[in-house]
Formats: sequence, C-alpha cells, structure tokens
Amino acid sequence: MTVFAWINLGLAVQMVMLGVLFAAASLFGALFSGDPLEDRVAGGILGALFSIYFLAAASVHVAACVGLLRRRRWGFYLHVAAALMEIFTCWGTTYTIVAVIFALQDDFRQWALPDG
Repeated sequence: MTVFAWINLGLAVQMVMLGVLFAAASLFGALFSGDPLEDRVAGGILGALFSIYFLAAASVHVAACVGLLRRRRWGFYLHVAAALMEIFTCWGTTYTIVAVIFALQDDFRQWALPDG
C-alpha cells in the first residue's frame, strides 16, 4: 500500500514541473508574443492561475505521501483529494479512477486508518 505514497511523491514532482512550465509559458507569452495588451494580460493571469493550481496540487501530493507513510488519517483523506486534483492532467484521469477505487476498499482503509 505504500506504493500510493511514493506515487504521490512522483506526481508532486510532475505537478511542480507543470506549474513551472505554465509560469514560463505565460511569462514568455506576455513579454514576447506581440499580441495586444489585453490578450497578454489575460494569458498571463490564466497562466498564473494554472501555475498556482499545479503548485497547490503538488503540496497536497507531498502531504499525502507523508501522511500515508506515517499511516495517519489525514494522509488517507489527502490521498483522495490529491487523486481528485490529478484529474486535470493527461494521465490523471486514469490515476484518479484507480486511486479512488483502491481508497474505497476495506483493506486499504484498514491499512491507512489503523485507528478506525
């Protein structure tokens, strides 16, 4: 079951890379695109929002990893939240389905929630 903890850590790295990619793309587009000012501002705001989302998702993944490895109740719930946040990436839909199915099984709950 600790596999999901390490997968969460790997997905956190992926989310950080996506956040940096969106930040760099929106900055480059805002500075060098040659589009009208309102389009550059809108693109910069949208890119910043995506970057913030991906970096927030990365922090949830890291916290879920720590919580699952320590077998804490909050780790289980953060694992489910991180899986739902992952749905917006290209392979995240598949991961979300698998992670939620495993999280809802009794043996995973007993492992992740030893106190009840």
